[in-house]
Amino acid sequence: MDEAIEIGGAKYLFSKKAFHGLLNWLFIGVLSFISVVLLYQLAVGSVSCALGYETHIRFGKVDSFPQFNRCWSGTRVLALYAIPSLLLVLFSVFILIALLFAPKGNINRRWIAFWTMIVSALLGTTLMSISLISALSVNGSLFQGFAVVTRWFGLSLYWSIGFLILSGVINIAFGFLCSEVLLNLAPPDFIIRDEKNSPRAVVLNTFVYPMLILFPVAIVLSYPGHLSFFVVMLFHACLWLPGLFNISETSLRKRRSRGKNVTLHSNYLLCGLALVLIIVVRLFFS
Repeated sequence: MDEAIEIGGAKYLFSKKAFHGLLNWLFIGVLSFISVVLLYQLAVGSVSCALGYETHIRFGKVDSFPQFNRCWSGTRVLALYAIPSLLLVLFSVFILIALLFAPKGNINRRWIAFWTMIVSALLGTTLMSISLISALSVNGSLFQGFAVVTRWFGLSLYWSIGFLILSGVINIAFGFLCSEVLLNLAPPDFIIRDEKNSPRAVVLNTFVYPMLILFPVAIVLSYPGHLSFFVVMLFHACLWLPGLFNISETSLRKRRSRGKNVTLHSNYLLCGLALVLIIVVRLFFS
């Protein structure tokens, strides 16, 4: 049953039934965020250990010691700081293709794939774009990824600007390409929607609101030392909005006419897993 809410003269509907169902993919978003970031850092940490470095893994950065030039080489720098970033982007592209060309299947698995794709793309492109920011300093959580690559090889500032532009183009492209994916995944009802249940409501409920929830989660997991990295990472999500808001009323009506609406049911196991992961990260990787 819907309850009407008026905000700034506009009328919105609040659905209690939808609220319980949508908690499901909100928890999926949190789980995907923690899992992708942590697995990426564990993978990089494993490579660092295999190369013989003293390795410190934190939720936000992997530090490899000793940091003397004689212990490093171009191949090792690429293996630790460039290749993993590129693999994240390629992995997200693979998931996007799978979601576009295989739109049917278990809804929870597709939501997991969707949010894994989002976090992987944001993490990979952030490791590119911070090269320009961290060029001013080699300390802190922003000195990782392509920032280390550009400094090691002595690349000019134009390379850092190029990586920043490339990361922006990738995120904008993902936004446009994922609009169709959202149409296939979005449930028929939302936590908050306008009277017409417009495309804007689809984007707000399936992307914007979960991102707003991820921000305080990132603060809890990374504060204080590595928060700046996740601020930059979540800022990249704003670049997806032009493409996502490109969903038209016509596309939404066609999608409904094809019977693509799906129903989600709240899963308290996902909530429990999210809380467990948050505790584990704070205890062992903070």
